[in-house]
Amino acid sequence: MQFDDFEENLNLTIKWLTIVSLVAIVIWCLISFVKLFMPKDTNTVKDRAAQEMVKKDAASDAAATDEILGLENSTTAEEELKLFLGEDEAQTSSHAGYTFKVNVREMPDKLFFDSIKNEDMLARKREIINQKVGENYIDSVLSFGTLERWNPESFPLKVFIQKPAEVPASHINEIKNAFVKWQDTTNGFISFVYVENPESADVVCSYPPDFYRSCSSDESSVTSKQYFTYDDDGYIKKSNIELTYKDCNGEVYSEDLVYAFALREIGHSLGLRGHSGMFQNKVLYYPTPSKNESVRPEINVADINTLKLIYSVLPDKTNTDFSEEQRKKLIKPEEVWGDKVERSVSSEKAILYNIELSPDIPSLHIALANHYSEQGKYDEALAVYSRSIVMLNDAAFKARVYVKIADAYSSQHRYLEALEAYKLSLKSLNDKDNLFNVYFNLGFIYYQQAKYNEALKAYQTAIQFVSNKDAFYRLLMNLTSIYIKVGNYTDAQKCADKAYSLEQTKDSIYLVAYTRFLNEDYQGAENYISQSVEKYGSLMGYALLAQIYYKTEQYGKLKKLQPQANAAFPNNPPFVFQ
Repeated sequence: MQFDDFEENLNLTIKWLTIVSLVAIVIWCLISFVKLFMPKDTNTVKDRAAQEMVKKDAASDAAATDEILGLENSTTAEEELKLFLGEDEAQTSSHAGYTFKVNVREMPDKLFFDSIKNEDMLARKREIINQKVGENYIDSVLSFGTLERWNPESFPLKVFIQKPAEVPASHINEIKNAFVKWQDTTNGFISFVYVENPESADVVCSYPPDFYRSCSSDESSVTSKQYFTYDDDGYIKKSNIELTYKDCNGEVYSEDLVYAFALREIGHSLGLRGHSGMFQNKVLYYPTPSKNESVRPEINVADINTLKLIYSVLPDKTNTDFSEEQRKKLIKPEEVWGDKVERSVSSEKAILYNIELSPDIPSLHIALANHYSEQGKYDEALAVYSRSIVMLNDAAFKARVYVKIADAYSSQHRYLEALEAYKLSLKSLNDKDNLFNVYFNLGFIYYQQAKYNEALKAYQTAIQFVSNKDAFYRLLMNLTSIYIKVGNYTDAQKCADKAYSLEQTKDSIYLVAYTRFLNEDYQGAENYISQSVEKYGSLMGYALLAQIYYKTEQYGKLKKLQPQANAAFPNNPPFVFQ
């Protein structure tokens, strides 16, 4: 199959349809203009506004913490911060006849958009697309309304496959066979190359020692899973495929099953997220085999049609930016799914359709609850979670659902209910990542309640379950804030330094500088924050640099900094110096 010809023909069809649509809109506008002078009621089109939401990613003893972090003589004496770190009000001080006022909070911008849609026209576009593409399940590939896939300029994707001694060599071969199958079926459009270092890989296949296994009637036994990780700017960094080589009874999986599991997860890695369920009594999404059968599945026509279509559409998330020439050849996502609201509705309908076909599978209900939670519909999510959890028999699976319930409560700032749900989850949680997230989130909740000692203990426990650099970085950043809150500036600086050694971000540079400021190392603080201001130009950076100049009586530098800082933030000046 020729992906380029397919994209060119499909894009040409869309362009002609767009021209017809524009002509129709012009005619409609003329008619509407004429109606203004006719004695008829006019219809008001209500603008719809949507605000971009940011979900808080809130994921042993003190001796274990000190050993890991290298901290000594930690103190837990409560002390109120005199300077800023997330405080709402501005702070003013005077010295040597000067008045100095710092704006301590940088308010995020709100994203608003207006949209007027012609639903009939959108439906006609979809009909033409489906006729051109053929049988597909495009509405089921969105991850919470978002299309995620690679930029083809990055092909071949670099693949690392872990090879533990206990895993049969035949299993590793079958994983490689699955990669070859995707490559051959797409005539080389999708391509892979193997590497020996997971850090340099785009796709990492691993065998975690604590991989969750279950023998229950809940269909909750996890045999493999895939998930993306992202960089600080939201670009895809890696696709992670986690596998196990034997079932919960200790029986080694057959080669055919290993091949099937790998085939499925590679499909997820390529952008075929979600699951299509049934369509016209036919399984569309490359089949998930039963563990009781030895089936070697095939990638079918609908799989390839859907893959061709998603690689003809501009994605919402990718690994690297598209060139202007690439963009010209791609279909706009709104021409396939509509705006974000319509796409969310489409994803919800796909999940509800699967539930209608298989109402007794609890994982489908949980998928619906997860969808509601991602959309910020926490009441609806909690109702579905509550309904699904009574369907579960497996204690470990229930525990993971309790984590989801607690997350939803926490997002609503219902911290008492969240605490209870997290505590219920701890009774049966048995995987490292979830244990880390629970204790991390408990620390966050205690922090919100100003229970800093309890927060410190929760974070210290979370350290035992750190499994990757990103998690350790987030934990160190939060520990820095806790140590600042309890007045332990020495350990705060040590944590900030360790976080900075892992990830040199705007936030980590700021905390490295700020903790030095608290420890009265003004020269060190100035060195770090000057770099941050030069690179990022953040409001908090300007404010801290101004405080350093004020504290060290460098009034000349302060006077020069004020117009520069206030010009960068005209609506929210970081400080006033008189």
